[in-house]
Amino acid sequence: MSNFEAIKATLKDKWLDYYQDNQLWILKMSGWCYSHPPSSLILGVISVLQPKIMRYLIPMVEIDNDGHNIVNELGLNFDPRSELKKQSEQTEVAEVLDQSLVSESVISLDNKDFLYEIFKIKEELKDLWLDYFQDHQYWLSRHHCCVKCSSSEERRPIASLLLGVMSVIEPRLKDYLIPLYGLNSSGEEIVKVLNLDFRPQTELEKRDEERKLAQEATLLEGSNIIALLSEDPAYRAVQEGLDEIRAYGKKQENSS
Repeated sequence: MSNFEAIKATLKDKWLDYYQDNQLWILKMSGWCYSHPPSSLILGVISVLQPKIMRYLIPMVEIDNDGHNIVNELGLNFDPRSELKKQSEQTEVAEVLDQSLVSESVISLDNKDFLYEIFKIKEELKDLWLDYFQDHQYWLSRHHCCVKCSSSEERRPIASLLLGVMSVIEPRLKDYLIPLYGLNSSGEEIVKVLNLDFRPQTELEKRDEERKLAQEATLLEGSNIIALLSEDPAYRAVQEGLDEIRAYGKKQENSS
């Protein structure tokens, strides 16, 4: 078995385990392709769950950047609901679960605790998404599923891919995607709510510049502290004592 086939063989179970944990919100997504969720969601998820697949995704998008074809080649073009039922010893349990998903009550966005929790988590999401994008931007830039940001002509990866990636990196996000998709099946609107509607290349450049400036400020602050300390008599006395110890040690080395 080739390395590719060995890695490919791990994808089905990883994808099904993820789907089983996240189906409450995935079932509410728009853009399902025949019997499976959007291809961009699947590719985003497996790129995190099985990082070794990246060595093959990069050349694959060079040859064909159609996500549907890539999902098909990876053996993931199946209905996860049907596969989970096949794997279940009690089919009735899966059917009851499906019925409960349809009748699930929607959590209101007017709930103050819910809004506060979303505010907290989305503050962390930006850096997590930028870290991922920085490591995977080569294949993401060649993926054909991109959309315009709402506030500019710049482009970013499609919502299904973005949210798939983030729901693996930050598992807590799943709890918020359920009510958000209950209110609006458009992932693009949810991306806006989570403050991820931006061109990642632009934000990476801004973040790098901010970190560079912060590092320079820290170094400058350290230099200022040393300059202030050098004017303190007690600090000078300590420095002079250390200088004497070093001079004595050097003298001892020379004499031996």
